[in-house]
Amino acid sequence: MTDFVHLRLHTEYSLVDGLVRIKPLVGRVAELGMPAVAVTDVCNFYSLIKFHKAAFAAGVQPIFGVDLMVMDADDPERAYPLCLLAMNQTGYHNLTLLISRAYTQGQYLGVPYVSKVWLEEACEGVIALSAGVAGALGTFGGGWLSDRLAGRDRRYYQWVPAIAAVFLVPLMCVVLLVGNPTLAMLIFILPALLQNVCLGPALASTHALVDVRSKSVGSAILFFVVNLIGLGLGPLSIGIVSDYLEPSYGNASLRWAILSVVVLVGIWSATHFLLAARTFRQDSDVPSTA
Repeated sequence: MTDFVHLRLHTEYSLVDGLVRIKPLVGRVAELGMPAVAVTDVCNFYSLIKFHKAAFAAGVQPIFGVDLMVMDADDPERAYPLCLLAMNQTGYHNLTLLISRAYTQGQYLGVPYVSKVWLEEACEGVIALSAGVAGALGTFGGGWLSDRLAGRDRRYYQWVPAIAAVFLVPLMCVVLLVGNPTLAMLIFILPALLQNVCLGPALASTHALVDVRSKSVGSAILFFVVNLIGLGLGPLSIGIVSDYLEPSYGNASLRWAILSVVVLVGIWSATHFLLAARTFRQDSDVPSTA
């Protein structure tokens, strides 16, 4: 029996954002001796009944949750992810209300969002994971810093994310290799902030490069790529590498898989932001047609 429990996990019901299937997930959790597992699909409870039945059949405690996008009231193009878990029946009811409200009242460019006011109204029986706060601070910090520095040179819209990616790699190495779990969690606050620094500058760069009549399409393509590659292929790649390394590293294979993927993606990301900065000033000077 292990004390570890997954509290944020996307399944195939997250559409472009997850590939994990319910029955194999629950079977693997039971095989590893985990007492419980949470499923937090993106703004839906589609998997809930299937997950509930499979978990109880395997003797695993199911935890119901959801990942929501919280919209900035002052800027609808700024949003951050927040993971919510149901503590009890009241919490489950409040999560269903938030999901329904996101689709019926909170859609923007076809994406469902919730507002902070709605969260305050439906917070009873709900646990919010702090990773969402780090995501919000990282997104805000990256956008704020890039906007301030871009007054000197527009290439800071690429340089800020590149610098964040460079610092993210060694910090994640420390998190994954340090022997003290408490220290690792404390250090993890920094990479949790840095991982979302790129979102604001990337969106600003997209808007600067596309025609005024194509800004919505440009934003949609950007978020589609982020979800498909970052949240879809990322976990899949880590799983494949972990399975490949398991015969040699055993239970430590997941750690080395995450480490290898983080290093490769960090270097790849920083390199491409720096390459984009070389021509960004000239490219963004192209006049848009009204």
